[in-house]
Amino acid sequence: MYVRLLKNEDYDLCMRYLSPHQEYCMFMCSNLHAAGIEYSGESYSGEYFGVFSPDLVGVVVHYWNGNIMMYCDSIIALNFILEHVRGLFSRPIGGILGPDEQVRVTLEKFELLSRDFRCNRCEGLYALNLESFTYPPLADNLKIVPAQLMDYHLLIEWMVDYQIEALGATRTATLRNEVEEQWKLRLEKKDSWILYSDDYPVAVSGFNARIPGLVQVGPVYTPPAYRNQKFARILLAETLKIEKEHHTKAAILFTDNPAAARAYLSLGFEQIGLYRLAILQNSV
Repeated sequence: MYVRLLKNEDYDLCMRYLSPHQEYCMFMCSNLHAAGIEYSGESYSGEYFGVFSPDLVGVVVHYWNGNIMMYCDSIIALNFILEHVRGLFSRPIGGILGPDEQVRVTLEKFELLSRDFRCNRCEGLYALNLESFTYPPLADNLKIVPAQLMDYHLLIEWMVDYQIEALGATRTATLRNEVEEQWKLRLEKKDSWILYSDDYPVAVSGFNARIPGLVQVGPVYTPPAYRNQKFARILLAETLKIEKEHHTKAAILFTDNPAAARAYLSLGFEQIGLYRLAILQNSV
């Protein structure tokens, strides 16, 4: 086996390798589609390393935001590529995301298990075939609008609360700046929606990764005051109906929240695997 940095001429090779496993590496496929394979420092770009034996058998990426993601055919291939790339990263590591077992191996290999994490948890990975998806129409007092039309400051407050509740962040000025930067990009992509009930915003849902035919759901958030009224479920269903109209064939998401999982199962999602998010408290 050998490892090398992937270049522009490897784009098709990398995409062909990742595509059969896209449910586990949707961020990778989406970022590759959006920013190409060579690191530019721009949003969604990263350094893609491949391990070959002699064909491509694994990819590890270090993204612009510090996150590492991976997919390999085997733990042997993963260990081999990690051994070779750990000294090649020139920027801090902010987190590691991917298939549960592969993330756990990477955390151990990079000696990160003793570090403090915002979150380090295994989540269920769920998929839904949209071709047969149906859901009742919206009630008359409900409507959905693009997130760009919601009060910006309230949206940012919601997303700060989401980061604290769902991802273990701490409420600081730095967190707010991070959220604003994230949502500057999100709003440009026009992939997020707000549910209004009687003209009040009550839930947000969007897609955080996209390739032709497939979307990845996230975040889905309802402020505490509006919970237990199925608002997030209704909003997600409406956005999935829009995707179906645009010929998207499937949707995926991951969660470790039992109530959220029950809601997704009620929409027809089925668990297909395990996904791990390990976000460091401070980059290293």
